[in-house]
Parts: sequence; C-alpha cells; structure tokens
Amino acid sequence: MTRHRFPEGPWECIAMDLMGPLPNKDMVLVIIDYYSRYQEIKFLKSTTSTIIIKKLTEIFARLGIPKSIRVDNGRQFVSQEFKKFCQDHNIQLIQTPPYWPQANGEVENMNKSILKRLQICHANNNDYQTELQKFTLMYNVTPHGTTGKTPSELLFGRNIRDKIPSIRDLIEEERDEEAADNDILHKHQGKEREDRARGAKKANINIGDRVVVQNLIVPHKLTSRFGKTEYEVMERIGNELTLSAEGKTIRRHYSSKEITRKGAERTRKGAERPKRSWAGRHNNGRAPKDEGSKYSRIGQTKTTTNSTS
Repeated sequence: MTRHRFPEGPWECIAMDLMGPLPNKDMVLVIIDYYSRYQEIKFLKSTTSTIIIKKLTEIFARLGIPKSIRVDNGRQFVSQEFKKFCQDHNIQLIQTPPYWPQANGEVENMNKSILKRLQICHANNNDYQTELQKFTLMYNVTPHGTTGKTPSELLFGRNIRDKIPSIRDLIEEERDEEAADNDILHKHQGKEREDRARGAKKANINIGDRVVVQNLIVPHKLTSRFGKTEYEVMERIGNELTLSAEGKTIRRHYSSKEITRKGAERTRKGAERPKRSWAGRHNNGRAPKDEGSKYSRIGQTKTTTNSTS
C-alpha cells in the first residue's frame, strides 16, 4: 500500500468530493486539507462545474489558492471548464483512477464520518445544514488522531474558539505590539484629519441633559433640521447615548444631537454672541478717530466735516 506524502505546509494539497443527494435533494461538497486535516463543507443545489468553481473561489478568497487538488472522475471535475479554472490559478489537478476510491482516502474517510452525522440528524428530524456546521466546527477544534493537533491550529497557527470553555478564556493572549501601536497611531491621525475637515468640536453631553434629535427623514426643504421632541440622556457609553422621552427609548450617536438645556448659557444653536453697535461693527470695534468723522452705511465710506473756527 502506498501512502500519500505529507505536504510541506498547510493548504498546499487538498482533496474534495461530492456527497448526496440528501433527502432534501441537496448535495454536499466536502473539502479537506492533507496537511492539517482542516475540513470545509458547502451545500449545493446543483453540481455543475460553474457552481463548484464559484464555491471554490469563495473558499480560496479566505484560505488562499492551493498547489494541487485531488478529485475523482466525476463529470464536474473532468470538464474543460474545471480544468481551465485550475490552469488559470496554477493548480495541479490530480484525478484518481476510476473505481478506486482508496486513492482519495482522506476525503473518503471524512465522508464516512459525515454520513454517520447525517443519519443521526435524519433520525432526530434535525436540520441537515445546521447539524453539519456544528460537526465541522467540532471536528476542526478536536486534536486529530494522526497529527496529534487540531486542524485549525495547523492551518491558522491557533485554535479557533468554540462554545467549550478553554484556558484561552482565562488568560490574556500576547498581541503584536507593533501592530497595536500602528493601529492606535493611524486611528488618531485619521481622527484629527476628519475632525479638521468637518470642523468638529467636542460635545459635552452628560446624563440628565435635555437634547433634540436630528430629523433623519426630511419630506421637504422647509423641514427643520432637528425635531421638536426633547429627550433626556439616560446613559452614555463612549459616543453612544440612550435617550428617553414620552415613554420611548432610543439610541443615537451624540454627533447628531444638540443640547437644549433650559437656563444654561448654551442653547440649541450654541451660545449667543455679544452684540456690538452698528458703528463698532463697521469700524472693526474701534472708536472713531475724531468726533467729526461720520460713516456712510452704503459702501462704508468715510466722510469728514471740518470744524469752523
């Protein structure tokens, strides 16, 4: 018996096969990585080469393009369309001998496990897709009998999280400090740039303040920018506010609100500016040079009356 050579790295050599049809007429596309034994399953209504290529393109967008694919001699895999897909993506297409499923033993063994799960699912009248997705997650986080490690650890370098508590839930994992520093720096720079572009100012909204909410639906141009209902700020978490008025509770981002504190200096449109006299406004706030100077309101031109002796 000749064994399949262990690949040099994860997701280099994969095998796939079709199972079905299920009682609901669905077909199951089973994909397994020879290195990590990581498993992917897809439910298909049709098994044409076009549909399979579409599903593979979706998977390759997440996990990358493998070096080789091992398949049987199904018409979906021997078509010119599928061969061209492999050729365009620089993938070696390996087809097993007819009537010899042992040549693709890894995926055939997986099919046996999936079949058992489907039989249990059918006996309990459970949903096939939901149960197989649970089985796939359980399989990918369970140490494999051959490699001694979980498929997800060998493929991703970490164990993906499932619903069973683990030691990772109790300890804080080490993070990439360089990546974290770059993230903080670029976010801060982006915030400053956007704040300058928008002319944003820091909003001082606290619990108990009265605010109005921006009208998101504007039926015509005469509609006021803000509604008339005054809400009370019940809670603030970061930039998110929980507002309450007339027995109604809503959540909004504080940038779409303005304070309407009664008796406070700040009003809905901001604090009122002190008014200057007409003469001060048109003389930049300075007093006239002499008492004889007069200012014309039209064009703001200066005329001087000479005093008589």
